[in-house]
Amino acid sequence: MTSRAFRLGLVCWYTTLLSSQGIGQERLQGDLQDILKHLGAAAESLEHSLPNMSCKENGTSEWHISHGLWHSDDFTATMRVKRTPAGRLAESYQLTSVNGKEVSGNEKFELPLYVTDGFDRALRYFLPSSQTCYRYTSTGNKVSFESIPSSASKAPCPDSGVSGFAVLDAEGNVNYLERRVSQPVAKQTNVAPLAKMDFRSIELDGHTYWITKHLSSEELLDGAILNFEVNYSDCHLFTTTVKIEPAVSVQ
Repeated sequence: MTSRAFRLGLVCWYTTLLSSQGIGQERLQGDLQDILKHLGAAAESLEHSLPNMSCKENGTSEWHISHGLWHSDDFTATMRVKRTPAGRLAESYQLTSVNGKEVSGNEKFELPLYVTDGFDRALRYFLPSSQTCYRYTSTGNKVSFESIPSSASKAPCPDSGVSGFAVLDAEGNVNYLERRVSQPVAKQTNVAPLAKMDFRSIELDGHTYWITKHLSSEELLDGAILNFEVNYSDCHLFTTTVKIEPAVSVQ
């Protein structure tokens, strides 16, 4: 059995950063352009300011066939996100237990489905440079988005076959986000076709971020259904320590 590792990549599964001022309930009912301007500023801030961090994962990965559940793994892991010299965030995970047994290392274990890669792209669909690539509508506290053909956009658009929506709270923070990618595009770009996310706030290095507390995803594969569901907890700044020993003379 082969592990299926997907990235949310072009969409968000992990973090949402919004300014502390929020847009307020009255603006959720107001002009869509104001909402997009606010979300666009939040998306740009997220790409550049989310610090290195670490979280605990507690999840389940399942493989369903026509007759029911074929294989299921419950797992825990330590997930780390580090910003590269180029400014992008790179994610890695280390399994700590599988089906109740402690493990060290990922090589011997193949989960049916693992969804990864989404930290610095959490609000990608709302980036100002990408907003001409999507059609937006808003109803109450719900903002929906749908990709439009590249030929109809004023800017290059990497995405196609994408649709989804975000549910905002009274302060303009993203409480829930769901997005779908058409199966052909998902297969071509290796992104999870379906992702559903719940968010919570966290303070890191003096700034408030909205990060995913729960993620579920689904993939269809040769008549089978692969499910991935995980909860994130104990998220904190991730730092490395270098110990410098006193110099030793060779004389």
